[in-house]
Amino acid sequence: MSLGAQSSVTPIIQQPQSSTEAPPGSVPVNGVTIRNLKDSQQDAEFAGRLKIEAFKGKYVYNITERKLPIAIKNLAANHRGQDQAFYNRTFVAELEGRPVGLLQLKFKDDKEIEKDDHVSELGCWHAWRYRCCIMGATDVDKNTKCYLDHISVDESARGKGVGKVLMQRTEYEARSRNCSNPEE
Repeated sequence: MSLGAQSSVTPIIQQPQSSTEAPPGSVPVNGVTIRNLKDSQQDAEFAGRLKIEAFKGKYVYNITERKLPIAIKNLAANHRGQDQAFYNRTFVAELEGRPVGLLQLKFKDDKEIEKDDHVSELGCWHAWRYRCCIMGATDVDKNTKCYLDHISVDESARGKGVGKVLMQRTEYEARSRNCSNPEE
């Protein structure tokens, strides 16, 4: 082609966008960021407290309000010493650097270490009711590929978009593991 001939090539105005999107919450959205839960005492205590707060009515019914601190200790213990896969699918939402939300996804064939470190402190009757409460909350069809086990947002952070970013992260993580939706 000569220099004077017209070219049929369209010039590139901008670079094409990458097909890999950043996980929701990896950059702040209205001050909300999402990170993986850490195997630390601070994260474990936060997760235990927030789980009890989110399902307080069920726990009070089963073990009484007076025994909630024991349940929090036990749930905190369940968030320590797990396989790395547990931490890869459990997320903490932070609002301006403060943990305020929790999300846990489960995938088919996931394994967790169930710990009953403090259940005996509840007494026999309440320990039995506590275990029934936990088991009833995690009973899922074994053919399910993935599901949202629980999501909770601290009362002080509700209405600030934390739950929305957590749900966006749920969808992102499910798609990245070939689940078309989190209930699949």
